[in-house]
Amino acid sequence: MSRSRVCIIIPTLNEAGTIGKVLDEIPKQALEQKGYDVRVLIVDGNSTDETRQIAEEKGAKVVIEPRRGKGRAMRTALGIAEAE
Repeated sequence: MSRSRVCIIIPTLNEAGTIGKVLDEIPKQALEQKGYDVRVLIVDGNSTDETRQIAEEKGAKVVIEPRRGKGRAMRTALGIAEAE
């Protein structure tokens, strides 16, 4: 039986001070124990700090969306999540 997939989408822009904590608080292990394949997708608005590096170190997939706005980030993320 294949596992159900959960994709957690987080739009970011210069979130180096908080992104690590946010990613650490995702209950990945609990979701995986319930049978979910958990993926975290960061849609970054071209941050100028270390947001992307921190997210990648925490295991998130990071894509850059240079067009501004949370709505744009979500549309980008949904297209990527559906393709995976």
